[in-house]
Amino acid sequence: MDTESKKFLEEVKKGKARKFVMICRNAKILSMIVYKKGEARNYKKRALKEGKGQFYHGVVNGNGLEIAFILSSSDGFDEAPSKEITLKDFLKTEADMKIKPSYQIVTDLPEVDESDDDVDSTGDTSPAESDSTATDSSLADQFKVRLTALVARLKAAAGTPAGGEAKLKASEANVFARKADFVQANALLDQADDFLNSAANSVTDSEPDSATDTATDVLAVWRDAKESVDDQLNKLSAELRNSSQPYLQEIGGVGLHELAEDQGGIYVSMQASLFEFNGSDGVGRQRAATKVLDAVNNYRSFVNTNAVLKVLDQHKNTTLVSSLHDALNKLENEMQRHAA
Repeated sequence: MDTESKKFLEEVKKGKARKFVMICRNAKILSMIVYKKGEARNYKKRALKEGKGQFYHGVVNGNGLEIAFILSSSDGFDEAPSKEITLKDFLKTEADMKIKPSYQIVTDLPEVDESDDDVDSTGDTSPAESDSTATDSSLADQFKVRLTALVARLKAAAGTPAGGEAKLKASEANVFARKADFVQANALLDQADDFLNSAANSVTDSEPDSATDTATDVLAVWRDAKESVDDQLNKLSAELRNSSQPYLQEIGGVGLHELAEDQGGIYVSMQASLFEFNGSDGVGRQRAATKVLDAVNNYRSFVNTNAVLKVLDQHKNTTLVSSLHDALNKLENEMQRHAA
């Protein structure tokens, strides 16, 4: 367990909720990351460095020696990732912490305060030392693409209060990127994007930019489809882990998410092209739309040749293929309106 995760666990002992991800295989904990800001998926690749297994995520909360690792049944987690004694031994070995951990399964996860005002009782607000192992190349690539896409929007919003705030957030993001903290850097770009959306919505002297509204929609279309697929795969993994057959239990322990994400970078290409489209206009938007169409065609080919997804849909009443196809068709129809 890295130094930053240990620091956040110490904060949990003081009553401050934090987030966690962990990888388990055959009820054994392979890795755990505790963090404060960002989405669980941003930490998945880093957690998998210790070995492949089932991906779990949730909120860790408590006070003193009593600490609960909380998972949501809404995310497909219907049982604890391991025995509590296994969790206790892992934390003792990896974090040198003698605590009384437990698992809880709930419907809705508790909120985590991600604000920078959430400091410890000593009043120390200095940033934690950057852990070089935290650098994730995919997050770095995502940051570069998003920052490039923001430039045109920052220029368009220049001179407005919201544009000024967005420029400040983008500058702060660059600072964290130089420290290789791409989780925080991307989070700051999210804030910059929010300010730019606010600037666009405040314009009343011109026609609404329907293209910008559509760009926001295409990101939502793809995000919703991927979340639907991930939820279904989580539930199938849990079902396999409960099987009486050891080989099915092992498959469930490894997890099924890679069935919907290839190893050739098609998912990353899709995300990058959508971010570029969302932040461009004019001729740049036409070029970006063409890139999205290429990514759509590549992803559709991947889905069409994935026999396992089709078998699961046929025998387990899932909608994995149709969920992805519906989203790809919507993206294709929208991009054809913008492509050169």
